[in-house]
Amino acid sequence: PHEAPVPDEPAAAYAICEALARHAAPDTMEALVCYADRLPVEFGVLLMRDSVRADTTVVETPSFARWAQANAHVLL
Repeated sequence: PHEAPVPDEPAAAYAICEALARHAAPDTMEALVCYADRLPVEFGVLLMRDSVRADTTVVETPSFARWAQANAHVLL
């Protein structure tokens, strides 16, 4: 997640977010949050929103809590 390419094209970013969110689980959240932090904010929110839809238990992870706190201004 630290060095994976971040697409410039919105359609590609959307597709990456949708694909990654399907792998959401408590043990993958650290990597997903790391990647979400590298995305433009609207795509980071998309990735996290769809991750929660894929597995609601991810909201209980410390990495999700850190991400949500750091992005509270966008979520409200």
